[in-house]
Amino acid sequence: MSKAKKNIDGRRNNGQHPNSIATLKEHAAPPFPPGVSGNPGGRQKPIHDDLRQLLMEKHPNDKEGRSRLRIMNMGVVSRAGKDASMFREIRDMVDGPITKQISGPDGGSIPVKMTIQELDEHLADILGKIEDR
Repeated sequence: MSKAKKNIDGRRNNGQHPNSIATLKEHAAPPFPPGVSGNPGGRQKPIHDDLRQLLMEKHPNDKEGRSRLRIMNMGVVSRAGKDASMFREIRDMVDGPITKQISGPDGGSIPVKMTIQELDEHLADILGKIEDR
């Protein structure tokens, strides 16, 4: 005599695979109502939170009571006056990286009137010039 297969909750599965869509739908939890998160606290970030707390604490050797983060930022800004790469890093953090926007006349799109065959020929010409170098 063979044993009857059972569902994930221990009941007989009436011939359905335990991971079949029908079985999983039968035992699925109800969906969250609109506007309610299934993970309201978000993913925990213990290292991130610990680092943030450590940086916000007052530096023990600073007579003016400034935070570690404030002292670090002052050093970075001071270095940026002498180091262009540091200046770019600060600028990118504050304003976001500079993007180069390409646009056509009056800021609109660039009209392209070229067939695929013409494009292939143009690219082949460019490749030929590169190979000739």
